[in-house]
Amino acid sequence: MRRVNFELGEPSEKEYFEEYDKYATVYSWWFCLILILRCCIPFCLALQVGPYEYSDSIKVYRRAFLNKQNHQNITQIQVVGGEYNVQKSIILQMIIFKSAGFGVGAVLIGVFADVYGRSVTSFLASMLWATTAAISVLFQHATLIQVWYSVITACASATCVVTFVSFAEIINKKQRVLVVYTCLGYVVGDILLTYIVDNLQTWKYTITFAATASTCAIFATWYIPESPRWLFNKNKKRQVYDQLNEISGLKYEITLANAPPEGDSHLRICYDMFRYITREKLKHIIICNICIGAAGANFSTARLKVTLYYNNADEFKHIANVAEVLAYLLLIPMLIFLGKRNSLFACFCLLSTSAMIGIILPENTQIFYNIFAVLLGQTGLCFCWFLFLDLFPTFSRATVMGIGICTYNIASAITIVTVNLIDEFSYFNYCIMFFLISLLGMSVLSLSDYSSQDLLNFKLYR
Repeated sequence: MRRVNFELGEPSEKEYFEEYDKYATVYSWWFCLILILRCCIPFCLALQVGPYEYSDSIKVYRRAFLNKQNHQNITQIQVVGGEYNVQKSIILQMIIFKSAGFGVGAVLIGVFADVYGRSVTSFLASMLWATTAAISVLFQHATLIQVWYSVITACASATCVVTFVSFAEIINKKQRVLVVYTCLGYVVGDILLTYIVDNLQTWKYTITFAATASTCAIFATWYIPESPRWLFNKNKKRQVYDQLNEISGLKYEITLANAPPEGDSHLRICYDMFRYITREKLKHIIICNICIGAAGANFSTARLKVTLYYNNADEFKHIANVAEVLAYLLLIPMLIFLGKRNSLFACFCLLSTSAMIGIILPENTQIFYNIFAVLLGQTGLCFCWFLFLDLFPTFSRATVMGIGICTYNIASAITIVTVNLIDEFSYFNYCIMFFLISLLGMSVLSLSDYSSQDLLNFKLYR
């Protein structure tokens, strides 16, 4: 093992990460494995939450529970609107439960990840995810499954958010776009599930399959190492250099200065973190959440309408999945020619323009506006992830990312419920609403250009 000496003894933080980034690249085997494992987590998330979003699996769900329980209420609904309205009401109900779980879990566990560390928090969240998913298999009542669904999605979304942030802090900053591309695992899982639910004709098999997939996240979070930037931020330098020795295969001879003891309690660290982000980063937080809410509302509502409210929904579902994949392909050219901030602004400009064009489209072509909204909404979400990674320091990154996920789900749930519960909500009003929402997203232009910003990993001092 070759020994390496820094000229001045202990390196600065900048010098350390210059050395670290030489090995945190796609050319190393350990990094490729971490990349694959990180892709597996959103893949498992799609398999977990997907059974409540497909017509075939909802039919299995109804046959298992709702035809046996509350039969009188179901019959009344069928008289009014037929089986289609029953299916729609179930999906809307589960969207509300999912949004509650996603929001609470992402924020709560995000705070824990900033205070206690990414690795241990994500591992415990994945354990809770697998445990709660396994327990759900035992439930024999629809109400219990619906309420417990919020708990499962809370643990699953927390695992996904924390590993997303951790991977972003492990990878070389110049290759950070790969962090966003790991979210393609969700799209792949979504596509795979459309074929799986056709063959699972029993609800017990469907929910057991979803619970089994969640166990893969435990191994992924166990192997993904702790964020070196979080370790450096917490003054745990020995662990930082041990990690550098492990990934490089070299032996770094470093004389560590005596680090000051960490005298503050975790509660005090949490208080200081929130005081900092509310005083110094309040404008960034507000604008970032407006952008992710606007993009999420466009994407989620259009995606649901494509997959549920048109004839040949299964065929359009595949087109929507293709649009999601194309959104990731748009990232690279937009990043090259426009940068991050201007690309996000361009997405909202195109969304608002397409909403106005959608008003004049004939009824048989309105589906194409929704598919276009899926494409641009997903692209906008990807650039919103860059916002949170680039604008906030290490000690608050998981927290603000959790807040962003919470805003995304709340905005999506509100628009979906509004559009689908109000029968008089015409297509004209639908387009006008998303035109105004897209205009809100254009507020990203008020941020300074952060595309080439080098945000220091500074420590939090009182």
